[in-house]
Amino acid sequence: MAALSEILHCKRAQFRDEGQLIDVLLKVDEDVFPVHCTLLAASSDYFYAMFTNGVKEFNQEIIELKDESITSNALKIILEF
Repeated sequence: MAALSEILHCKRAQFRDEGQLIDVLLKVDEDVFPVHCTLLAASSDYFYAMFTNGVKEFNQEIIELKDESITSNALKIILEF
């Protein structure tokens, strides 16, 4: 039987790939990524701070990440991890 963490990882990827339960769109360069803010916040101090510190962009349909250290390719790797 698969470990719970493995099951959750697979379900998270399935939801993302199928566009289910998405609550935030992140834009880096010209790429837009559908994401689950709760999962990102739980996995990353950076995203936790972004989503909980009253960031004005959170109320926008698409949150554009303008941090030059975050590339589209890097965000894709983070989201697939």
